[in-house]
Amino acid sequence: MENKDLKQTLDKLKLELEKIEKTDLESIRRLKGLIDSVQTKLKEPKNKKHHNRLSPQLNEAVVHFENTHPFISEILEELVAILVKIGL
Repeated sequence: MENKDLKQTLDKLKLELEKIEKTDLESIRRLKGLIDSVQTKLKEPKNKKHHNRLSPQLNEAVVHFENTHPFISEILEELVAILVKIGL
């Protein structure tokens, strides 16, 4: 069930990425990097290098998007909860 939830949350994040104004390149870059990191972590769950990088990336993204894109921040918080639940 968690993998299904994770995929749905990542899909929501990708949809929101498409809605961000093309002038907000920093937000686009952050979200793309975050999505890539989560997908890499899922492919290589035992690789600590990805885990150590993912946690700070998620926290920074939540803070970054709280003011500019609150819905994205909510999705990121969902993502964090799912990743914690599945032990990533």
